[in-house]
Amino acid sequence: MTTKEEKYILDQFKTCYKSFPEGEIQKTEKPDFIIQTAKNRIGIELTEIFQDSHNGHSKYQQRSSDRSKFTEKLILELQKFVDFTFHISIHFSDFHHLKKAEEKQLIKKAFKASVNHLIQLKNKQGVLIEDFRKLPEEIDSIRMGRYDGLEESYDEKPDGGIVSDMTNAHIEPIIMKKEKKLKNYQECDEYWLLIKEGNYYAGTFSDIKVEYPISTSFCRIFLFRINKSEIIELK
Repeated sequence: MTTKEEKYILDQFKTCYKSFPEGEIQKTEKPDFIIQTAKNRIGIELTEIFQDSHNGHSKYQQRSSDRSKFTEKLILELQKFVDFTFHISIHFSDFHHLKKAEEKQLIKKAFKASVNHLIQLKNKQGVLIEDFRKLPEEIDSIRMGRYDGLEESYDEKPDGGIVSDMTNAHIEPIIMKKEKKLKNYQECDEYWLLIKEGNYYAGTFSDIKVEYPISTSFCRIFLFRINKSEIIELK
């Protein structure tokens, strides 16, 4: 996560968690944040959970990240040719995955397939591009909509599919991984672990079926379902 993303997650958590401690918040590295209250010093470590987190490196997360970066770069290229804001939804192929070495070529091809359609849009109009002769094989379709009221153009991130329930098998590897790093954190009176459930397919779960208690050296562990503004206290 970038510093900007971390700050956003903590701000959202602070808004949702009514018992969030009052004090000065400092951005640090180990842990991610430190809250200096009138009585103690609380270290907060942030992390994310994905449907395949229990497998170690998340392929779902990597694929979603690659697709998101690709779309953002395409938005930047398209924005140079229009003076209005728009939203874009790219449905990527399940059979032909993006390759970093070919990214520039693919963006160029997607740009050529969509720019003329975008230029012709009027406010609140949309267009669906499904011409396989013009689109790269890594993209099944591109949907765009013009909306002049937006602050900036954005990616709708249409990843989707069947999502699983979250169990201890997902949670425990994340906690164990963070446990090993505790000894390198700045000294605090308490350490909290804030686990964010994602806001796109790779990090979304159907139901939470985590069994208690969870053995950990963290004083508090929170699961933050950011899309639902819901906080589950795991410890």
